Amino acid sequence: MEDAKHLFLSCDFFGKLWYTISHWLSYHIVFPEHVSHHLYQFGTLEGFSKNNLSAFHLIWLSCVWVIWLERNAQVFHQTEALINQLLDKLSYNLTGG
Repeated sequence: MEDAKHLFLSCDFFGKLWYTISHWLSYHIVFPEHVSHHLYQFGTLEGFSKNNLSAFHLIWLSCVWVIWLERNAQVFHQTEALINQLLDKLSYNLTGG
């Protein structure tokens, strides 16, 4: 049975995306196991300005959206993107493309 925790955090495929993003941001952390705690931790990283933290919330929400769309593509269209393609989609969303 798929739940939000599995889909967004512990799934082998999508779980890698969070670690790739944290490396992209040059911030290495251990993510919590609950989606709400994950959002809170991601949006309150120490050492960043309030503007950066707002940007991190946007990154988190965009990432969740990309995961949701990719999951639907996998289930309904039997397609599968690579992590790098998901990062490209995330970057596209963040730049207003």
